[in-house]
Amino acid sequence: MSLDLGTSATALAAFEEADGVEAPSQPGGVGGFLSDVIVDLGFADRTLVEDTVNEGRQAGKAAVALLLERGELNSEQLARAIAERNGLPFVDLKAFQVDETARQLIDRGAGLRYRAVPIAFAPDGSLVTALADPLDTLAVSDIAVMTKSDLVPVVADSAQIERLVEELPKHRQADDFLFADEPASPPPAAAGAAAPPLALVGSGLAAPAPAGAGAASVLPPGLEQRVLELVRAALADIANSEVERLEHELAAARREIERLSGGSPPSPS
Repeated sequence: MSLDLGTSATALAAFEEADGVEAPSQPGGVGGFLSDVIVDLGFADRTLVEDTVNEGRQAGKAAVALLLERGELNSEQLARAIAERNGLPFVDLKAFQVDETARQLIDRGAGLRYRAVPIAFAPDGSLVTALADPLDTLAVSDIAVMTKSDLVPVVADSAQIERLVEELPKHRQADDFLFADEPASPPPAAAGAAAPPLALVGSGLAAPAPAGAGAASVLPPGLEQRVLELVRAALADIANSEVERLEHELAAARREIERLSGGSPPSPS
């Protein structure tokens, strides 16, 4: 699912009325260097920031990372600066009423990997998602695919995002519901008997399945088909995500070829 900026702008207009949401001073963003925005917002002294920028260049490290390490900038201030620079709302997740249905659309692993968590549904049905880095196109693309939703990105403190994500289950809610009553493993095979083939069980682990045609499934009636449907859907999501990632990389490579050659990108074979 691609991000529709027009839809996002409409959705954000209503979203910005909620408690804990702060609209940017310029909806189109202020641009420029993030370090300049940090200074303009009064989070750090300009001389300090300029010295840190020069030091970072020599050490091969980002100035913002150095400011965070030294306690001269905190994660909430960084999030506010990122939001202001990109013209996106900043959301204080301690004050905002998070929609639990939205939050449960991703699991803990995805939330920690992308430093992101869905927090609300926009009036047009889009999924408002708080990100530490709204310019992470892979995160936006993957979360859109796994939630089957168009995303409206907003910015939040990475530490607050992590606290919300840590409360999520390791698997999405639908999976936890499906596997809540895991069937018992079948009895072990008789001594000397050939090892039977492996079968899928609810936990995702492999357990011996009874051999022979017509043997009873290790899953309760009707559950086996549901498992297969979920597996197929998961594989389709993974495939779609990988295709989008490859398309992004191909487009970037073609732009680089065009820049280096000074001409039009080569036609696909």
